[in-house]
Amino acid sequence: MYWLRIILIALILPWAHIPTFCQAFPCDGSLLFSTNSGGPPTKIYKVYFGPFGLVTFGQIKYYSDGNFNGLGFNPKDNYIYAVRTNSNEIVRIKADNSFEVIGNVPNLDELTTTAGDCTPDGYYLCHDQVLDQILVFEVVENFALVNQIDLFWDPISNISGPFTARIDDFAIDPNNTTVAYSFQGNYSDSDLEPEETKGFLLKINLDFQSPNVGMVTPIARIPRDVIRKIGSLMFSANGGLFAYGSTSQNPNQAQNRLLNIDKSSGVAAQYTATGPGAINSDGCSCPYSLSFTNYANPNFALCSDSKLNYTLVVTNRTFQDIPNASLVDTLAEGMIISNISGNFNGNFAAGTGIGTRILQLDNIEINARSEATIQIETEIIDLPIDIISNQAFLTNLPEKFENDLVSDDPATVFVGDATRIFSDPQRLKEFTIEVTHPTDCLKPGDGRIVLSAPVLIPGIEYEVNMRNEEYTEFARNVIIDDQHTFVLDSLFPGEYTFYKITPRTSRCSFAMKDTTVTLEAPNELIQADIFTNSPICEGATLELSATVFPPEGTVQWSGPNGFLSTDLNITLDTAVFEQSGLYEMVFSYGVCEQVRKLEIEVAPDIEAKISSKDNYCERDTVRLIAEGAGNLHSFIWTNPDGIQFSNQVLEIPFAGIEHEGLYEVIIDNGYCKDTTSKFISMLPTPTLTLPSLVKSDFCNPVVLTPELSGDTNVSYAWTPGVGLSCTDCPKPEIALPVNPRYQLNVSNEFACQDSADVFVFLDQEGLIYIPNVFSPNNDGVNDYFQVFPDCGVACIDEFQIFDRFGGLVYSLSSLEQFSNPGIFWDGYINNLEASVGVYLWQLEITLIDGTTRSLKGNVTIIR
Repeated sequence: MYWLRIILIALILPWAHIPTFCQAFPCDGSLLFSTNSGGPPTKIYKVYFGPFGLVTFGQIKYYSDGNFNGLGFNPKDNYIYAVRTNSNEIVRIKADNSFEVIGNVPNLDELTTTAGDCTPDGYYLCHDQVLDQILVFEVVENFALVNQIDLFWDPISNISGPFTARIDDFAIDPNNTTVAYSFQGNYSDSDLEPEETKGFLLKINLDFQSPNVGMVTPIARIPRDVIRKIGSLMFSANGGLFAYGSTSQNPNQAQNRLLNIDKSSGVAAQYTATGPGAINSDGCSCPYSLSFTNYANPNFALCSDSKLNYTLVVTNRTFQDIPNASLVDTLAEGMIISNISGNFNGNFAAGTGIGTRILQLDNIEINARSEATIQIETEIIDLPIDIISNQAFLTNLPEKFENDLVSDDPATVFVGDATRIFSDPQRLKEFTIEVTHPTDCLKPGDGRIVLSAPVLIPGIEYEVNMRNEEYTEFARNVIIDDQHTFVLDSLFPGEYTFYKITPRTSRCSFAMKDTTVTLEAPNELIQADIFTNSPICEGATLELSATVFPPEGTVQWSGPNGFLSTDLNITLDTAVFEQSGLYEMVFSYGVCEQVRKLEIEVAPDIEAKISSKDNYCERDTVRLIAEGAGNLHSFIWTNPDGIQFSNQVLEIPFAGIEHEGLYEVIIDNGYCKDTTSKFISMLPTPTLTLPSLVKSDFCNPVVLTPELSGDTNVSYAWTPGVGLSCTDCPKPEIALPVNPRYQLNVSNEFACQDSADVFVFLDQEGLIYIPNVFSPNNDGVNDYFQVFPDCGVACIDEFQIFDRFGGLVYSLSSLEQFSNPGIFWDGYINNLEASVGVYLWQLEITLIDGTTRSLKGNVTIIR
């Protein structure tokens, strides 16, 4: 069994006193990590969490001569302790950018340390990679090496024996200080064995009273694309585990990624932002902090006749009791405390508490690792419409905490901010509005609004806040009459939005939802009409005119492209297409107004044209397209014979010489017409005729003979060229091998063309003569069983003869010359005369067109 070896070392370096807190770090749960590149300087950064998941990193300390690793925040004195790299020195790091060596580790020339942390009772722990032990040091009042913890694998894992893997940091769980968490890297390093636990989150037993102290348990593997190397591990004040490291397989790659790790499952998530990069990093934090929160529920309330609760929570995560603390909370004027409850002790100061707006609690006791909760129920009497802030104070704290604490709003990401609520106006739900519109265009100030609401108190003066249609805010003071009504008179035409009604004797007000009232000018008292000669063609004169009453009013025209005019009647000579669009005429007389609109269309000049080739070959399809600007409506074509057509596209398939001539088209866009014409020439075209089929045994030459009519001054192009004596002559001779299809294309000087195909077949009648009897008796007549191929046979591929039992008696193959009878069967088998009788044969031949045939038969020997 692996055991805890405890060595008590005599005091090496005593202190005269504990250093003052002016050089210490605040124990507030902040995440801190250091960076260096293998040598001085060492920088310390703080992680800042902002809204919407925003994370930033701020450098807070710089140690020009420092090269540290294995950082641990000591909650006993609020200093950071570490190992000075390449030495056996333990150092105390101070907040004033200085550090001091507090002792040397005995019997070791150099500590090989990258991981460290401090226990809540003030011990500094670091892991040595050579000893494979966690060393425990007393560092606050004296310096001594007090424990050496051997590490070993948890027996329930698949690995057993001593734990010898490299770990780059570990962090003690503030919620269970007998456990630390570490990570076995997943990058290239021989010290990271065993392979099966690379990339695993690890749990280390640090219960010094347990026989399993030093036991390492693998929890879960973190994927390599999330993290490969973790140089910094640290816990936040609420017990969340964070890490800082690299995703690179290269151990010397800069570490710059922050992630949050679920310590129970190993599930890790990266933050998007990258931090300062460095080869080495090491993290620490002081999660043993004192926090003070003030939470409002709800975070909004009506400005009167409503309720709201504040929950004050003091959480003592330290291992020190807090006796005799005092808490003071002063509510905003217009709020009264109606009840106080919770799990706390202490005495209410005289004149505070229920029925007042001040709470003062004295002699509060908050034990170590505990929390006190104070629930304040309030009634809201009269608040202004505004953001209302509340912040409580915790005072008379032990010296360790250095300063008094102000409450923090946990609903925000900011630290130490006041708790804010929104004071909303009362809703004016039941009301009626009567409107009297102005009656005179020139003297319009006789409009008025009458508003009645049961909640308005007769005889009380109110301030009515409004905004007009330009969002200009203004107010009027009114007195409510016996009918719960007020009158706003002398109003001009326009929109009036009521947004607040406030009694002059109160800060609370009424809000009105969707209460916009429109006072309309008497526009019906004036008249206006407009006229135009649109639509017109481009280049014509555009006319705009108006009639108005009374004539003393003013006219303002506006239109496309910045057109403006104050004339009653307008003439625009030589109008262009760009003047099309919406025109508006505004006739004004005092505050009265009439608006008239016209859609003006200036049709563009068509600029007709015919899109087509100038020349066509006979038998081509003549295709003429009428084109022009604008929205084209109709087309009238006239061909050379005077015949008319009405499509935009005129097509003449298989055109001939009779279609040559002038083509004219008239294009109409609904308002304008334009005419254009084009002369189309028909070019002479050769006409080619070829026999569709040629059949021959090819014993005599075969010549392809085309016939031409029309233009015969042409060039020839035969395809394919295989098997022809020429490819650019009129009458090529077919040679072997034969292609089954040939095409001829003829073209004249105008590139007018014609083409035809001819198919060539081998006449397979009488291809070969095969006798059915022969007499091998050496009389010079029919002594051989010879076959006689015709011109259509190119090769005897195989010729075989069998006896009546199926035995092969003769064979030949690949024979291209057939005239010598001596190469055929002489009637002998193995130099012995074959018996008279019937023999079977089979023959495979290749023809001159590349095809093959199989033949079978029998032959009789007589003697």
